[in-house]
Amino acid sequence: MTRLGTSGRVLLRQRSAALPDRMNPYRYLAGLFAEFRDISAVPSAVRSNVLKAEEESERFAALVRLIVLLLIGALLGALMLATGRFYVAVALIYALNLGLSFLAVVGAQHQVYRPWLRWVLTTLDVVVVLAVIKLGPSGRILPGNYTPAITATWALFLLLALTSLRSSAILMVYATCLVAVGLGALLFTDLVRSEAESSLAEHLEVVFRPATNVIRLALLTSAGFVLALAAMRARRTLVRATALARERANLARYFAKAMAGLLAERDLEELRQGRVQPAAVLFADIRGFTALAEEMTPTGVASLLNSFRERASQAIERNGGVVDKFIGDAVMGIFGVPEPGKDDPAAALAAAEDLLASVQRWSAKRVRHGRQPVRVGVGVHYGNVFAGVLGGGRLEFTVIGDAVNVAQRVESRTKELGVDLIASQDTLCAALGDTSSFEERGWRQMPPQTLLGRASLIELYSRVWPQD
Repeated sequence: MTRLGTSGRVLLRQRSAALPDRMNPYRYLAGLFAEFRDISAVPSAVRSNVLKAEEESERFAALVRLIVLLLIGALLGALMLATGRFYVAVALIYALNLGLSFLAVVGAQHQVYRPWLRWVLTTLDVVVVLAVIKLGPSGRILPGNYTPAITATWALFLLLALTSLRSSAILMVYATCLVAVGLGALLFTDLVRSEAESSLAEHLEVVFRPATNVIRLALLTSAGFVLALAAMRARRTLVRATALARERANLARYFAKAMAGLLAERDLEELRQGRVQPAAVLFADIRGFTALAEEMTPTGVASLLNSFRERASQAIERNGGVVDKFIGDAVMGIFGVPEPGKDDPAAALAAAEDLLASVQRWSAKRVRHGRQPVRVGVGVHYGNVFAGVLGGGRLEFTVIGDAVNVAQRVESRTKELGVDLIASQDTLCAALGDTSSFEERGWRQMPPQTLLGRASLIELYSRVWPQD
């Protein structure tokens, strides 16, 4: 078998990157061991939820641990009464375990919970069980290789089941390794104990008497029920995750995918602070909408608006933009949010032409069916905006600034000047470069314009179509 060379490994990684996550070995392993990464790399909102989930799982595990221990204590007491035997060592070790359980319940409270507590408590649990195995009545009289026969050894399964309730894979691995090392030390040391050999049969009778077998059965049953609780919590977590995914999908119905991801992943305070960044802003509205709506039923008006909004959304999102808002028969699109790029102005112009072409086809179809034609005016401007969350009780993620106002005023000039598409000089310079090439690319310079509410003049260009 030949060894895979460096170029072959690179090619394999490149091909694997194109596979879905469930089929990609690199991504699958990265996701499988994601919990071993530093939690500080997780977004702060997610990190806060993870810590809350850890607190909840710790409280749940501590409570279950205490309940199980109380039930086992009641069983031990009943067996001691039935057999007439009382073991001081067993009582002391049980009291120590009970004390640890109360400590775990107290430590799991929100006010005093610390992530390192689970590690300390897990270590103490393992140490106590191993001490019971080694120092208990059976452990003192049997060689190390008979450790699996000792009743307390069965408690290790219950301990691991209780650890699984803490919903931490790395903690579960730690507990498993600790149990394996400790149990291995008991199994493979002190293999020959000469004083035990002569009376081994007698000792084995004590080890396997009915009372100890009842304890074994209780430990095994308890472990099964604890694992059932762990499965229940895992299912509940799955349901919550599915519900959150559904909520995010519903959010994506009202926002573009990029915007929905931004709102879902970032903290509210971070979104409130926002940032100033360059962006291309597109405004478009239906010409003569009031006159159109006057001759239509409310249902017809809603159908008209839905058709326009669908076409506007498709044109904007197809060219890499997001729909910021719909205002009646108008739409506002943004290019460069959440992340700005050098192609944003060109993308906004492409979206404007795409929208106008789509509306032209839609209008022709309406005429063929005996309805009134539809025209749309579009204005585009490029400049700095503030992008962030605004509002008190009802929040809205939007962009504001002079660039937004200019884009809206530019769109309004399309009605007055009788053209379909107007773009500012700033937009064309950012998209096309030198002004000398604008006319060759189908843009006609207009006389300097004064926009409503602005004292300074602005250079505007109208789109000239080939048939013009």
